[in-house]
Amino acid sequence: DRDVQVLIFTGTGRAFSTGADLKESGKRTKDQYRAYLTKLQKITREIIFFEKPTIAAINGYALGSGYELALACDIRIAADTSIIGSPEAKVTSSVTGGAFKLLQDLIGYGKASELLFTAENISGKEAEKIGLVNDVYDDFDSTYAAALEMANTIAANPPLAVRGTKF
Repeated sequence: DRDVQVLIFTGTGRAFSTGADLKESGKRTKDQYRAYLTKLQKITREIIFFEKPTIAAINGYALGSGYELALACDIRIAADTSIIGSPEAKVTSSVTGGAFKLLQDLIGYGKASELLFTAENISGKEAEKIGLVNDVYDDFDSTYAAALEMANTIAANPPLAVRGTKF
């Protein structure tokens, strides 16, 4: 749609996205798990290489592959009450979709390693402190309003210039 200049990803209720259902994950065969990872990596690449800017407006939980979805976006804005992390090391799984590289590019190798190896969650405020999110707001309504404002500011610029800046 040529009229769409910026894409905002967000969740409803208490989560941005909690990723895979761990109960279902345990029932997958190796081939099913491989197919799941391949699909997830394809989606991540589509977001990273999407021709228009993407913003993650993070509310509530952003965990596992849901966290990776936010990492793939160009800009991340979070509510202070957000809970962000990769539980994979605690549940005998692995990060997918290029999360380690995306995280490393945002916050550096050491901090990325710490977060992924410990599988500890962080708040939106902590995510802002380490450079994982661009801005943090008190609640989701303010977070989403800020994402819309940023999207409108970006959309006011010539699309060709924005696309050229993105790539």
